[in-house]
Amino acid sequence: MVGIWRNNTMVKLSEYFKQEGQNLYAKELCSISLSKDQYELDDNYTIFENEKILSVKGLVAKCNIAETDITFDIILDYSINLNIIELEDKKDEIVLTYHKDTLIFTVPAEHHDVRTKVLYIRRLLGGSEIFKDSTHLVMKLANMYSKFDLIHLELLISQSLRDKDRPILPARVGKDPDNPKMSNIKKDIFYSGFIQGLAFENINEAIRTGLTAEHHLEPTILEKVFLGEIMKKPENS
Repeated sequence: MVGIWRNNTMVKLSEYFKQEGQNLYAKELCSISLSKDQYELDDNYTIFENEKILSVKGLVAKCNIAETDITFDIILDYSINLNIIELEDKKDEIVLTYHKDTLIFTVPAEHHDVRTKVLYIRRLLGGSEIFKDSTHLVMKLANMYSKFDLIHLELLISQSLRDKDRPILPARVGKDPDNPKMSNIKKDIFYSGFIQGLAFENINEAIRTGLTAEHHLEPTILEKVFLGEIMKKPENS
């Protein structure tokens, strides 16, 4: 088990946690906090009340060790079954508390086969994948799809991460690129332009967006192609 740096000193996590196979146990009173901003969609977590388990597709959370002032991030890019002993459902987060010698979580036995990767891409395209930040998302995709060219991953992530205030813009050119919004790629098209949205599969959504858009949508390059305006007309014509 690794450690974390605190005040130029390495703190060994083995002092506070014990790992046995696929299980992690608490050696001291601690808590795990899951932000509802990260876990706002039902397909990212499921509560099994009978088994007292909170199952998550991936773990992006904060851990606090009660007897100290130590708080650190936990990022695990695979399914986790969190043991429910004490669960507090707050406005902005879910807090799980664990006492000494209690089970914190189990890593279920599963195979990372083609189906698992397909389901991951479906969650990403649907705007329902959880992530710490854009760097974490890039590394997660690169590790899972190591045979992909990075340019393909860059294009995929660029379309998935949008500006929070103006989803018409990819996050990389928005006001706050370090705090992007995960978006459904099938809905991005309607933010991109009215004509382009009409050319897609949901005409009603395109019309609704065109009538209610808060920002003026400049014609995209594809819309100019559709309208035959790709070439500027001579001013004296």
